[in-house]
Amino acid sequence: MEKESRPALKVKTCPTCSLSFQTSFSSRIRYCSRACQPRRIAFKAKQIFHPCKRCFQDTFIQRTYCQPCWKIVQSILSIPKIYTSEKNRKDRRRKKESEAPGMTRRQLDRLLSGWKASRQPCSYCLNLADTIDHIIPLTKSGTNFEDNLTPACRSCNSSKGNKLISEWKSIYVSAKAK
Repeated sequence: MEKESRPALKVKTCPTCSLSFQTSFSSRIRYCSRACQPRRIAFKAKQIFHPCKRCFQDTFIQRTYCQPCWKIVQSILSIPKIYTSEKNRKDRRRKKESEAPGMTRRQLDRLLSGWKASRQPCSYCLNLADTIDHIIPLTKSGTNFEDNLTPACRSCNSSKGNKLISEWKSIYVSAKAK
């Protein structure tokens, strides 16, 4: 008995346009072209569509409005952008830092490298310092003068954020007590 070999190509029908096309026998391709594929997000996530609150056109499950209606609603309500990109945040930070009176970015980098070379400890937890912390934050009219700067480890500096030391310590101590 001879073993039957499978055909090299298989004829399939596109579910979108009903056009017949050939693919390899083991291929998982269902559509004749990219144009016939449903929108990638819906295709991959297999999301269910729901009507838009304004025009009742199909939208993704997590959306309340379709894209055109969302732009109209946003302009009517003048909703600010909720999400800011990382780049914009860093740009705003750099701008605020460069406008603050005191040391320049280059001088701050030299100060930090000096602290690292002398193995300066963090002012808050006594780990090795690897960042510069503003005692009075720049957002609360702090400066880049050396008397407003202190060495800090990354975790303390991040958790302190734009709080004053008194505010931060009260939150930090109460969180540690729990």
